[in-house]
Amino acid sequence: MAEPDSKRLASNARKILEKYNLPTPEELLEEIPTKDKWKKMFKKASNDYWENTWRQELAT
Repeated sequence: MAEPDSKRLASNARKILEKYNLPTPEELLEEIPTKDKWKKMFKKASNDYWENTWRQELAT
């Protein structure tokens, strides 16, 4: 019963990680980051993604 949602969650998580150029779920499980490290890593990746997106949009 929860299986379809689990597949969607895993698929969405993988897409988000790829979008922000973050490690794959498998890589994260091999070396699980601390909460603080994960927050810093995601914040930097998110900021980099949006900065590049805005720069590209402004350049067109």
